[in-house]
Amino acid sequence: AIGAHGVTHRALSVLDAAALAREILDSQRLLEDVLGAQARSFAYPFGEAPAAARQLVLAHYDAGFGVTMGLASVRSAKEHLERIDAHYVRRMTRIDGLDRGPRRMYLAMRALGRHVKWRLAPRRLGP
Repeated sequence: AIGAHGVTHRALSVLDAAALAREILDSQRLLEDVLGAQARSFAYPFGEAPAAARQLVLAHYDAGFGVTMGLASVRSAKEHLERIDAHYVRRMTRIDGLDRGPRRMYLAMRALGRHVKWRLAPRRLGP
């Protein structure tokens, strides 16, 4: 599956409505034109997903991904799904069972650490 990530990788929270639409919709169109395949998902640059961006993604993509670490479920908003970075499971020989037992605890601890880091560390948005 092909996913878009924006044309210029700008923080979506600082864009006006026209620039936001260009960033989200033009990235889809460009990918589809070049690759000849549907771009069905969108990953929000810097994990920022303001309401207007979520509405555009919901209307034009099958799914959107932020940086909230976790397992997507039937209760998840399809325009802002949870995800697990491959980095956190790179040493696992099997990824089944991520929703229970020691693997679930491992992911919960990584998610907590990530949450604390995001809250405490200053972030630079954009180039």
